[in-house]
Amino acid sequence: MDRDGMKKMKKVILYPLSAIGHMNPMFHVAEALNSKGISITFILTKYNSPNPSSFSTDYSFHFIDDGIAAMETPPSNPVAFLAALNSNSRQPFRDCLESILGSEKGEKSVACLITDPLWVFTRAISEEFGLPRIMLHTSTAADLVILSSPDVLQHDDYPVFPEIIAMVEEVKASSGLICNSYEELEGPSLNTLRQNINIPVFPIGPLHKYSKTSATSSFLLKDKTPIIKWLDNQPPKSVLYVSFGSIATINKAEFEEIACGLANSNQPFLWVIRPDLVHGSENSQLLLEDFEEKVGERGRIVTWAPQQEVLTHTAVGGAFIHGGWNSAMESISEGVPVICMPCLFPDQKTIARHVTDVWRVGLRVDRGGIERGQVEEVIKRLMGDQEIRERLDEFKGTADKCVSHGGSSYESLEKLCSFILSL
Repeated sequence: MDRDGMKKMKKVILYPLSAIGHMNPMFHVAEALNSKGISITFILTKYNSPNPSSFSTDYSFHFIDDGIAAMETPPSNPVAFLAALNSNSRQPFRDCLESILGSEKGEKSVACLITDPLWVFTRAISEEFGLPRIMLHTSTAADLVILSSPDVLQHDDYPVFPEIIAMVEEVKASSGLICNSYEELEGPSLNTLRQNINIPVFPIGPLHKYSKTSATSSFLLKDKTPIIKWLDNQPPKSVLYVSFGSIATINKAEFEEIACGLANSNQPFLWVIRPDLVHGSENSQLLLEDFEEKVGERGRIVTWAPQQEVLTHTAVGGAFIHGGWNSAMESISEGVPVICMPCLFPDQKTIARHVTDVWRVGLRVDRGGIERGQVEEVIKRLMGDQEIRERLDEFKGTADKCVSHGGSSYESLEKLCSFILSL
């Protein structure tokens, strides 16, 4: 599409789910679309609200009450949390959308709403205003293939999450689907998904490639300099980056076994320990009595890290993650081998199987009965596996190529922009 055509592009409204793992991909989508000349308007809940000054001055922001930000203790159960968000946000979202559309003074300049399928109330409201919806799926395409198959309830990983399965109906009822994936990585799954949902699918990932810095900086205004300086002093490909995402928790016994496995591996590591990582502990770091003294300068423990910059650092040679798609995609596309330990949602088991059995770019450990010897062994295996590194060099090259001019994701983004213009 030529630049003149882009200048005439109508604006889009983006409404991400209020979880960092869902918001970051939406911020990346915003950067991708904005780079093509599309005007961006965000509707965000006050819970987990980012700092608008961290974004392009071209963006518009509207913040709505969600009832969660005012709670002293938000629901710890993810399903209960999701239900509360949906219940509390419906009317504020409708009022905000009406205000935005009403300010257009008869000019229909808003092309569509791009939102998360876990916002289950947006269908009725968008239909009320005649506004097309495009969905952003923030996990792997393979996960949505399982969710959209007729026998999903017979799948071992999914029966206990009917709320997640229900999101497929929201996807099918939408005008199109954006995926944080690319043809060379998930071609067969993407083809099956297109057959299952029968709407246009736009794989434009890896989404983080459209952003110069980690989107988490919009939430946590922390100084990343000490972390990067520490990495600068480590040998190439020597550091294991350990992070279990923004909401997954483990118990005290698992935490202690992982800590001992890390210590016994003699491998340099950077471990992100959120205060709430260990279930039932107010400050997880307090559980590591004498640990930092034992590992010395070989280990660095932090409450937050700029993951995108960390994974691209030359010192990082592996990642120990919870199997979330953002972390897996960022690791694979940056050529970093991964250890997956599925912690929370069903898709993490699907992702872990693909990492180990389909793409063969990492190893897996299961939480059930995890023990320090197992952790030590899997770390040593991963960091010393040259075949995995060679495969990942190819994956990294493909990921870089697909978002470059003429690549599969580049072309898919062009098609997405044309599609938005046609709505």
